[in-house]
Amino acid sequence: MDTPAVIPVTEVVKSYLNSKGTYTKINSRRYLQMLLEGFGDLNIFTSGSFKTYYPTIDSTNRISVPLEYIDYVRIGFPMLGEIWTLTKNDNLILPNAMDCGAEVGDSENMTPIDFANLNWADYGATGGANFLYYRWDKENRKLVFQGDGVGRQVIVEYLSTGVSLSGDTMVPREMLSLLKTYLRWQELSYDDRTPMNKEEIARRNFYDAKNQYNNFKNSFTVNEFLDALYSTYRQTPKR
Repeated sequence: MDTPAVIPVTEVVKSYLNSKGTYTKINSRRYLQMLLEGFGDLNIFTSGSFKTYYPTIDSTNRISVPLEYIDYVRIGFPMLGEIWTLTKNDNLILPNAMDCGAEVGDSENMTPIDFANLNWADYGATGGANFLYYRWDKENRKLVFQGDGVGRQVIVEYLSTGVSLSGDTMVPREMLSLLKTYLRWQELSYDDRTPMNKEEIARRNFYDAKNQYNNFKNSFTVNEFLDALYSTYRQTPKR
């Protein structure tokens, strides 16, 4: 029987306790909290993995982002089976107007653009021209748009913490050893009785495991290598 490619984060804690020879649930919640914090940090700073979100722009030309959202990778519009990347514009005024306690947005950001006359076939165009522009409103955790966006569905690829608030967080199986070395390092670092050399060994073991994981994650397959190699070839007439 094949083993799963993802495992519950609680299984990492159980595996760690088993490695220590601890067969009770003492401190398991403490280990779980440390692990969730570490897994979130790894996703933020080293993972490079992201999720995809398909929201519809609301009547104020904005969308809210999921709770686990950290930052966007790219924001686009679906067209002919591909993503047409929209243009970032940090000069947009953030629409924070309120009416009777409700957000009403900014009518300027809701000015439509003549969608029918856009030249969609110009694939060589740069990001400087578009029918819809966006800006990240960090304070309100919303993406703000300008242009003909109300009611349209967009594609948001975003960096995520990977931690589920429902408690059923899943982690890649290949991260098991890395997360266990993280738990060991954190357990020793929070214990004032730990000798400095022992904590340093645990820290080095964690970074060695992280480098090993990153090498595995970023490695080429044979086909990917050949594709990259052949992409540099050029056919020219023999002289």
